[in-house]
Amino acid sequence: MAAEPVEETKTTIDSLMELVKAKGRMELSATAAALGADPKVVESWAKVLEQGNMVRVVYEMGRMYIEPTSLTPEQAKTMVSKATTKLDIVESDLAAQSLSLEKLSELLDRVKASTQSVDKLYQQRMPDMRVKMTELNRMTDALQKQIATAEQSKGGIDGLYETVNKRVNELTAKIDALDPSKAAGVDSGRDARIKDSIDKVNQLEKEIENLSREKDRRIDALKKDISSHVSELNGMVDSSRKEMSEKLKGYAGEIRGEVNEMRDLMKSAATLHDQIRQFDKEKQGFKVSLESARTDFNNRYQKTHDEIGANVERISAQAKALMEQISAFKEGMGEASKLYDQINESKAEIERIQKDITALKAEVDKSAEEAKLIRAMAVSAAEKKEQRVEELEAKARSTKNRSSKLKSDLENVAKRIGGDQK
Repeated sequence: MAAEPVEETKTTIDSLMELVKAKGRMELSATAAALGADPKVVESWAKVLEQGNMVRVVYEMGRMYIEPTSLTPEQAKTMVSKATTKLDIVESDLAAQSLSLEKLSELLDRVKASTQSVDKLYQQRMPDMRVKMTELNRMTDALQKQIATAEQSKGGIDGLYETVNKRVNELTAKIDALDPSKAAGVDSGRDARIKDSIDKVNQLEKEIENLSREKDRRIDALKKDISSHVSELNGMVDSSRKEMSEKLKGYAGEIRGEVNEMRDLMKSAATLHDQIRQFDKEKQGFKVSLESARTDFNNRYQKTHDEIGANVERISAQAKALMEQISAFKEGMGEASKLYDQINESKAEIERIQKDITALKAEVDKSAEEAKLIRAMAVSAAEKKEQRVEELEAKARSTKNRSSKLKSDLENVAKRIGGDQK
């Protein structure tokens, strides 16, 4: 149990080493983020690698950087020598694979020829049987395509049902979210402020009227108290009365103008309220229409869904009955039926293997060309060369495994169609 954390740490340090090789110089926090590890832990790993002369740790402007070490000429030569040895092995393996694929192609040709010979002999000796089996297979394929098409249609209409209902729900939510007052550009507190202003204006009119009456009363009292100066004061009082009356008339006119403006605003507000009510009415109408369209669609969907379901069941029942007839027919024909199936299976398998061999040949040839390019790399690119060789090794292993699998598949076809073709 104690060995597991050591292995995990080793693997993580290797990952750090590979990251630095691939990316070059990196800041500590960026390195930690790339590895998904704590910066303090990455720092300790970097120092371990630095002690082994595998990376360099440098500090600049208060930040820590990790960078790959520069190889000495001797180290570069050693690395290139090892990489070249590996490359020799890889090239040899690729050449062997190319030769193996050529032999595999030859085997494929022989198996293909044998299959064609058996198929030709089958046609000559049992022409009626072959025609009937071909027709039965054609009918089976047609039924299976019909079932697949019906199932696809059923899935498509189910998807459409979900999409339409989801969209209707979204539109309904948007309609409900509409604010009529905002749509009409009306401030909800505007009416109250207008009414309050009108009330204040009316109150001011009353105060001005009271002030006018109080003024007349005081002037009359003053006239009685200063009877000795009646003539002189009457002139002054008349002038004052006239001047004051003119000013009050002017104030009253201004106030009436404001009152009229406020009344116009109240009329506009009433009109806007009517528009809002109409808007809300239309909004409800949209919702009703949308829901009606949804109901109509759902009814149509259910009808179509049921029809498709019935068709799928009908076709499936026909396919099942036909497959039972085919099975019974094949059982009655015994080995002849089995041979027909083996011929068709072998043909399909040969076609698939032929395509895979062609693709694999192209891949091996491409790897061989890549090996030539790697071999030509300079000593100064020792680390890059080593990395490219390792990648090419992995590709060669992959193509070798796939080639072995194709060979096994082809040998099985050969056995099925008429014995060992080696």
